Amino acid sequence: MQADVHFAKGERFEQAQAKLAPATDWELAIEGCYCAAFQFILAGTSWRGVRHSDNHPHVTTLMQKR
Repeated sequence: MQADVHFAKGERFEQAQAKLAPATDWELAIEGCYCAAFQFILAGTSWRGVRHSDNHPHVTTLMQKR
């Protein structure tokens, strides 16, 4: 993914998380923070010139183990 796509995905996670009720959805809110942060980190490192795999081979590896 390109940096802009990762950043947009992080923003979508942020917006979705804002719809949650903190008292009852706290665990999902925490996971949403993690997901958004992960996407923002990928975008930021890409903007700084650090490349990561575009095809995300770890996902394929994990799927093959099941």
